Amino acid sequence: MEEIELSYTTGRKAQDRDLSRHRDRFATWCATRFEGNGLVELEPISEDANGRAGEIFFFTLKDGSRYILRREALTDNPQHMNQDFESEYVVQRELRDRNIPVCKTYFYEEDESIVGSAFYVMEYIDGRVPPDEPSYHHSGWVTELNAEQQAQICRSSLAALARVHKLDPNDLSLDRLFQRARPGFTHNDWLIDHWRRYHEWSRGDAPFPLVTRSLDWLAANRIENEPLSISWGDARPGNTIYRGAECAALIDWDIVHLAAPEKDLAWWLTLDFLSVRRADDRRLPGWLSVDELIATYEDARGQAIDRNRLHYYTVYTGMAVVLFIDRTAAISPDVTEEMREALMASPVFSPLILLEEIMDNKLW
Repeated sequence: MEEIELSYTTGRKAQDRDLSRHRDRFATWCATRFEGNGLVELEPISEDANGRAGEIFFFTLKDGSRYILRREALTDNPQHMNQDFESEYVVQRELRDRNIPVCKTYFYEEDESIVGSAFYVMEYIDGRVPPDEPSYHHSGWVTELNAEQQAQICRSSLAALARVHKLDPNDLSLDRLFQRARPGFTHNDWLIDHWRRYHEWSRGDAPFPLVTRSLDWLAANRIENEPLSISWGDARPGNTIYRGAECAALIDWDIVHLAAPEKDLAWWLTLDFLSVRRADDRRLPGWLSVDELIATYEDARGQAIDRNRLHYYTVYTGMAVVLFIDRTAAISPDVTEEMREALMASPVFSPLILLEEIMDNKLW
């Protein structure tokens, strides 16, 4: 099968992602917020950095300091449904205040007239992110590291994830996340309800029977009284900035919510499993095995995971990844309907096949 590059663009023309027409207003805003420190440069980080839930630009001020501007995406075909853009800013602010490796946030701006939509500013962290396509198990800078460095990427990533999960959400100012649950309607209920609506929103009259089956299974086996932690939502190496082999920042908090800690771990393991599959089932020589990854996380958190919850959220991950990848293909301008169908049928690339395996067998 021809490999499909899902660049996560949403069909907008290049000028729609160009901030040049907003430059003067943004320069005035910067002069106010940064005490007269003028704007020198403003441009996208890369073409691939723009698209799904937010658009990412970097800017430089006269004193040489560099920052990231993350703007709410301007599109009629969003990746997410009813995204709470401000929550990702608030969560990163709260986590950074507790020494979690995330980008420091500075300002949130609701005035859409400045750059075309709401945006926030955070620090620029110099580092590298493992590629999604092609798989970091197949090519790219991670493959050039020695075996010990590859193992350290795993250890530092899961240690950072465990630090997030060790925080008590009740100690943070996260009322927006807690409001998603109410008496008789738990956070687990909210997740199931959200994905049922997402399935209908993204697929319309052509639902995936397997996704419907998995959602029914999740509802029938819903977790009662689960321990709640901050759930990153898209936990994976591809959303992590590394300096050498060390985790420098966990990024992309656009689907943050509250859930059991096993949810993020299941997501990390499942997306890594899919990356190995896309590399012809060849795991990097120094990459930890699944059992080692789980043990590393448990050691960092100081607590054993619940294997039943891990399986539950692996089913959840498989279901969500099907819908995310299908939605990404649907809104990518260079992906035809034939390519989209071939993707879902490919033994190597298909998240549907992976979900079926998860439903029929416990992966770990």
